[in-house]
Amino acid sequence: MLKRVQIRAGRTMTAVILAILCLGPVRNAPAQPPGTVKPQPLLEALNKASKAAVSVVLDQQMDFGQLADHDGSVVLGLTDKIVSDPDLIHYGGSPYSGIHTITGDPNTAVDISISSAPSGGMSLSNFTSSEGNLPVIGALLDENGELTLTIGATLTLDAESASIGPGQSISYTITSIYN
Repeated sequence: MLKRVQIRAGRTMTAVILAILCLGPVRNAPAQPPGTVKPQPLLEALNKASKAAVSVVLDQQMDFGQLADHDGSVVLGLTDKIVSDPDLIHYGGSPYSGIHTITGDPNTAVDISISSAPSGGMSLSNFTSSEGNLPVIGALLDENGELTLTIGATLTLDAESASIGPGQSISYTITSIYN
């Protein structure tokens, strides 16, 4: 029995921005003479708050091709190829690595993480990325505020729980925030 497993991306965009404004002295705190308070922390917080939201867009879904209906795992690399199939469950089809575009402010650094929960007898783990080991800390967006992220992963199949047929899917979440 052959099973086609195609991973459809569930994506989450996360941008955490915090600005704290102090409009006057704190009660019960001694007033400071004019000119002694340095505005740098407030200006830094406002500058961070003015950044464009980080977004993640799916360009190409991960696809593991056709898999046999028995327990096992298969590893999809970053170059549209199955790089490991120790349980001999891959039986053809065209595997595709996932490709996503992360956008935000030009020439800024973002942190990237990927997570997934088991679903329908399948689980994703050991994600790999074109930006290095995950989580990625400080990936740089280019002068246009973009970064193309290619990902691969290990898909583990529990045949007893998995559905048979084409188009099976499991989602994963990409979280990207400013560094």
